[in-house]
Amino acid sequence: MRIVFFITLICLFSLSSFCGDREDGMLGKKVSVYNKELALFYLQQANKKKDSDDLDIAEAHFTKVELLDPELAALHVESFRKSLSAANWIKKAHTAIYRSEKIMCYQRALKIDPNIVKVHYALGKLFYKDKNYQAAKDSFLKVLALDKTHKKAEKWLKKIDKK
Repeated sequence: MRIVFFITLICLFSLSSFCGDREDGMLGKKVSVYNKELALFYLQQANKKKDSDDLDIAEAHFTKVELLDPELAALHVESFRKSLSAANWIKKAHTAIYRSEKIMCYQRALKIDPNIVKVHYALGKLFYKDKNYQAAKDSFLKVLALDKTHKKAEKWLKKIDKK
């Protein structure tokens, strides 16, 4: 991973020597093409880290995006912070001891972003364990509404229908 990062930096650095600066944005600030490319790279890395629940590193990468290209960061800041907040609740749910705590954390994540398939799926399993079959069924149906190919949700629904 570090090797790929350094190779990318070297490639981007060599590209910057060919590209130079250009006017960018309403403020007329000069932003090098190198900075734009590097900012895009860090934005991709931030999203990957956020998706893998490595939230501190995701935040650090996004801060680099803000420093390298403030306009690009401004375009993505709201959705990034929103999903990072939902990811924090998901992480808290993973570390919670009691099912009721887990359910509360997952529900808070869904208030922030109601289209997270893995959260609906996890809630369905928790509701099933609590013998709240209707809530479990609703959760698994939401999973299938968001991802029609989710085989595990289909299996859980069949299991609920047998009850």
